[in-house]
Amino acid sequence: DYFDAMFEKPNTIQRLTHYPPRERYDENEFSIAPHTDSGFMTLLAPSEVPGLQIRLPNGDWFDAPSIPGCFTVNGGDILKRWTNERFLSTPHRAINSAGVARYAIPFFFDTHPDSTIACLPSCQSADNPAKYEPISFHDYAVWYATKNYVHQQKG
Repeated sequence: DYFDAMFEKPNTIQRLTHYPPRERYDENEFSIAPHTDSGFMTLLAPSEVPGLQIRLPNGDWFDAPSIPGCFTVNGGDILKRWTNERFLSTPHRAINSAGVARYAIPFFFDTHPDSTIACLPSCQSADNPAKYEPISFHDYAVWYATKNYVHQQKG
């Protein structure tokens, strides 16, 4: 029951994303740039059009398989903070080079904004102290948006 209160009224967002076909991409050009998700978990419905790529620990990009009837589950930054990096947030990007429109339907499942995100007791010890200070999900989301989105930065 540790997480019950944090998910009693979860913060959820479902996004419908369109990636138009492109003939080519220049260096550092993407359908959506490499990033990690700021929240706890993202569920992505399967797509017949490839384009999702996951960055492996060695820095290589891996084409994520899309299995009919199966969702892709992506751990986010909150899971990384809770587990003291036992579970890492998944760096990913999209590049639509399939020649047809690609649609993605991610569902972001997060805690209530007032929830405090602190390292779980089972993920820290004297030899492995918490790597992050506790923070509310709201404050983390604001920090993340300010860091990653130009239109959120103060000018």
